[in-house]
Amino acid sequence: MHTMEQPRQHPAPRAERGGLDASATQPRQRDGRFGTLPVQEADGGMAALEDPIDRYNAEGSLRFPPRPRSAEQVRRFWLSVPVPDDAVGHNTDWYNGALYRHEDAGLGGLPFEQQPDGSEYRLVFRLHKMLLDSKFLPEPERQALRATPIEVAPGETATLDELDRRWLLSATNPNAGAPGTEWMDENDRNVWSEINEKLRPRSRYEEVRDEERMRMYGRDDYYTGR
Repeated sequence: MHTMEQPRQHPAPRAERGGLDASATQPRQRDGRFGTLPVQEADGGMAALEDPIDRYNAEGSLRFPPRPRSAEQVRRFWLSVPVPDDAVGHNTDWYNGALYRHEDAGLGGLPFEQQPDGSEYRLVFRLHKMLLDSKFLPEPERQALRATPIEVAPGETATLDELDRRWLLSATNPNAGAPGTEWMDENDRNVWSEINEKLRPRSRYEEVRDEERMRMYGRDDYYTGR
């Protein structure tokens, strides 16, 4: 007895079976070989930042900010880069101390009601950095940066120049060489160095080194290394 041969079943396309259809993610050339991926799919998403300023700023960080190029580039970077609480805290300690020293030097003080409140100290940090970067811009760009409107609170904006005068930012900038800090003496600059050392994030190498010093020498002789 002969049985009818069943028609041969062909497997479903791989995409229907749940497998990856490479042709859907990578184009084929005319000879059937796979071509190269477009740059925007192969560079980790950087090409999605079509604006050249955003692409340039994306390479920077708080510790390694990009070199100042223009007023708009500086504004965008320092108003968007993440700033941790410890950096804000160290900057605030310096700022409040510098306000007192500025007044003691006979250069004018800042009335209490005019000083920033707690929610504005992160902005003070950002503006200090913007003013430092302005030093490295051509004069037209420097003036454009100072005329930049900045949101202080919902519904309230002021230019960098207005905030500088309102909060004495140039005179209290903890960044050495920033415009407006010429009044500071050597002691001020030594304090500035200590503050900025605290602001600088430590590398893993430095953390391990310091842990080893603590283990070997103890807390009392930690800094001397004896």
